[in-house]
Amino acid sequence: MTFSVVEVNAPGKVGHMLLQTRRVPQ
Repeated sequence: MTFSVVEVNAPGKVGHMLLQTRRVPQ
């Protein structure tokens, strides 16, 4: 759920990419 808030706050798709990469190993 927290990732959703960060995605919206991200200044672009850069933040979304970083979050996706962090959720890959999970």
